[in-house]
Amino acid sequence: MDSRGMQSEAAACQVKFSVLALTDFGSKVVVVGSEEVLGNWQADHGVELQTSSTTYPLWSNTVQLKSARVEEEVNFKYVIISPSKQIEWERGPNRRFVCRSSGVVETPSAQFGIPVHCLQRRPTRVLIKLRFRLRLSAETPGLARKLLWLAPPKVLGHGILQMASS
Repeated sequence: MDSRGMQSEAAACQVKFSVLALTDFGSKVVVVGSEEVLGNWQADHGVELQTSSTTYPLWSNTVQLKSARVEEEVNFKYVIISPSKQIEWERGPNRRFVCRSSGVVETPSAQFGIPVHCLQRRPTRVLIKLRFRLRLSAETPGLARKLLWLAPPKVLGHGILQMASS
């Protein structure tokens, strides 16, 4: 219904979803929401986002919402589904956008599972010297990969790493 109490027209609303998300190998990022094509809040029926070796950790997909009405607000969230089918829901309130009758609606930039300081626009230089022994087990390779992606270390010598992020 619009402000005059009239039923608004159904239109094909095209929406581009994009999110920065760190995932373990084999996991997928899915958008779920209040529309049928977004799975009606069922993670296993949502729309799978795509990434590649050149765009990771950016996941995106463009979706046609045929059941949404023009100027109707649509709610959604991002979820990560692991290879073992464990579902990690995005925390916080639902994200939302308003369907438009023409053009592509681009959802605002989003990040999921990435610390905010890693996405700062202004360059920040941090220098940390650590002395440690790195012991990895079968349970920690995902964590080690995430840490190395956030701040690749430079080996200075005998057990000393210099980690700088810009």
